[in-house]
Amino acid sequence: MEFLVGFAILLILVVFSSVFYLRVASQSPSLPTPLPIIGHLYLLGKLPHHSLLAIARKYGPLVKLRLGSVPVVIASSPEMAREFLRNQDLTFASRPTLLTTKYILYDSKDMVFAPYGEHWRSMRKLCVVELLTDRRLASSHQARLEELQRLLAKIAKVAETSKPFVLLDLLTEFTFNVITRMVMNKAYFGSGETTEELAATRDFIHMQEQGTILLGEFHIGDYIPFLKWFDSSVAKMKALHKIQDEFLQKVVDQHVLARQSREQTQAHDGVGDFVDTLLSLDSPDPNNQARNIKALIQNLLGAGTDTSITTIQWAMAELLNNPRALEKAQEELRAKFGDARQEIIQEHELQDLPYLHAVIKETFRLHPPAPLLIPHQSTQDATVAGLAIAKGTRLFVNVYAIGRDPALWKSPDDFLPERFLGSSIDVHGKNFELLPFGSGRRGCPGMALGLITVQLALANLLHRFRWSLAPGVDAHPMAECFGVVTTMEIPLRARASPNKD
Repeated sequence: MEFLVGFAILLILVVFSSVFYLRVASQSPSLPTPLPIIGHLYLLGKLPHHSLLAIARKYGPLVKLRLGSVPVVIASSPEMAREFLRNQDLTFASRPTLLTTKYILYDSKDMVFAPYGEHWRSMRKLCVVELLTDRRLASSHQARLEELQRLLAKIAKVAETSKPFVLLDLLTEFTFNVITRMVMNKAYFGSGETTEELAATRDFIHMQEQGTILLGEFHIGDYIPFLKWFDSSVAKMKALHKIQDEFLQKVVDQHVLARQSREQTQAHDGVGDFVDTLLSLDSPDPNNQARNIKALIQNLLGAGTDTSITTIQWAMAELLNNPRALEKAQEELRAKFGDARQEIIQEHELQDLPYLHAVIKETFRLHPPAPLLIPHQSTQDATVAGLAIAKGTRLFVNVYAIGRDPALWKSPDDFLPERFLGSSIDVHGKNFELLPFGSGRRGCPGMALGLITVQLALANLLHRFRWSLAPGVDAHPMAECFGVVTTMEIPLRARASPNKD
């Protein structure tokens, strides 16, 4: 009943707003006309980064909108991105509080969506110092190789049948095991799991995927507060969070029991992982400690899997749709490693592969994992390019629009890795033409791990196998499914065959 009442109210508002719009549209304003109550929400379609690209092309690279009652600025050029993320980084380093962060991310007690402040600083420091240092990445090298070998073996088995398969499923197992072995010293696939354990893991991953979509959506309750009680997505968030929390609580409970067992037997053998490190920290409130640990693990599992899977899948789809680029990438690998080498290409061997790196950069340009980045929020009044921006304004940096700007890129809609050969542009947050990991204080701290995972997987997939689309398919559809990480609407189906002499 509440949903029906809310829907009726919203329908009345939309009808009223539409009538109002027809009356004022002929005035040709310098910016899109905000409608009563809903503001500029009517401009956002199924793919907001596309809608905002169209707005940027018509109104310029810095646009101020009102979504419901919330002031928003959209930055859609390298210059504007640099101004917000470097020159005025501190002012725009916070995050908005959203329905999704309240109901899915433990009331913003995670790292990625936490407001700027002491809690965020401590969460980020823990990740950077205890998990993402060069030393820790090097020590987890063997785990990545073992999981990659498992991935290649499963693909080789499928390749024997000559049947097309969904690459996404195998990539999910690979990336999930890589990050869980780093964070909790446990592989959830391929380690003798029971049927019930596999089902629970797959449920968690599915909820994680759904959460990625919900985290990216523009929910009516976030922008028109008096309608939040009628926002039907809240029920989805709560149901999703319940399944995720059960999985994460089990992780914490298992580590607590293991620690107690070691203490009772005085087995101080140095056994421990990142979750053990988190549990060892002093906390005046054990309940809050458990909540914060689960929120951080949730971030790591999501960010450590979604972005890597998405990038690998987009890259493979673009290469299969562009056979000339696929052949060039494979020829580079054959020239360096031979045509039928069966040993894994290791991380230290990835440096001198300019075309492979160009393929990855071009994939990031066309398909940035987070096309609007994670939303920022200003903590004080500011002025950018002469535009007054009030405290509490939300900022979206449309890196998708930057990647499709014809003033920056020749043939911007075409997949042309060659554009990056000999180019000094990289993805580390210093070149604002290409920002897949963001920049500044809120740039992605897991960038190095993400790049290693993508490079390692892509190099070995391309070198070990010959690839083709399913019979009768000329090109894989590149439609998107929008979320905080934008994924492929139709997962890639391809055929692999052994790459032999």
